[in-house]
Amino acid sequence: MKLLKELHYKQNRPIMKKIIYNTLILNLILINCYSQSLSFAKSKYVLTHHYDSLNFSNIQEESFILILSEKHSLFKSLDKEIVDSIMKSNYNKTGIMMPVTDKKFTNEKILFDFSSNEMVTTTLKTVGNFKTKRTFPEINWDIKNISRKIMGFDCQQAICEYHGRKFSVWFTNEIPIKAGPWKLVGLPGLIIEAEDETKSIQFKLISFELSDKDKINIDLSEEEISWPEYLRLAKFMQDDPHAFMEQRLGKKFTVTPPMEPMKRNPLLPSQRINFPLEALEYYTQQ
Repeated sequence: MKLLKELHYKQNRPIMKKIIYNTLILNLILINCYSQSLSFAKSKYVLTHHYDSLNFSNIQEESFILILSEKHSLFKSLDKEIVDSIMKSNYNKTGIMMPVTDKKFTNEKILFDFSSNEMVTTTLKTVGNFKTKRTFPEINWDIKNISRKIMGFDCQQAICEYHGRKFSVWFTNEIPIKAGPWKLVGLPGLIIEAEDETKSIQFKLISFELSDKDKINIDLSEEEISWPEYLRLAKFMQDDPHAFMEQRLGKKFTVTPPMEPMKRNPLLPSQRINFPLEALEYYTQQ
């Protein structure tokens, strides 16, 4: 048996060498393409979130997609897109809108325009389907002289403090666009991994591919609203949810028992999440 294995290896060694050689050549070609021109691409990340600081074993994982163009990036939940697509398909077949999972996925989409330094985010559906311009993240990156290889990319470490969290990230100049997962932007290359100092928040790149521009939609179709107006709507919903619902539906209705004011601003994450991606004050900051 050992002899057969050795014979099989010797016979196939030239083929294996050719496969490895071709793979290396392909990687070099792709890296060269990234460096010369990044027109349209898709990056997929997994967020591992230890959201409960009192119990580190409470974990939520979610897949995200980062759509890239030369001047824009759009970050959104891939899991939510899949679930929404299944629900829509089921509704078209049965006429009934039924949830397909009890998991809660991220509703917010984050669009960056690097040419104008603008950030646009979508809003919570409970308050209304809007998009709103936000303050572009001012992140003071401390780029370290430390490097490592991740997924075949030469990466460099950088440190920052942003919205109550201290992040350590790894970025690559081989993909020269200043984008990354969530709101972590501004480095000279794509962020491959990011982790906060408590290891409660971890973003990891799982795939990167160039894409045909015709297959990429980087626009947000929601109605635009100012951030102060959105904050006002959220406060209105918190103080008088009945009147808020009447305004949204455009008609009067009666609820028994009467709806009480909400104890918590609807823009804040669920109370079970006591370690969100950013400190609580930034969710309702002007």
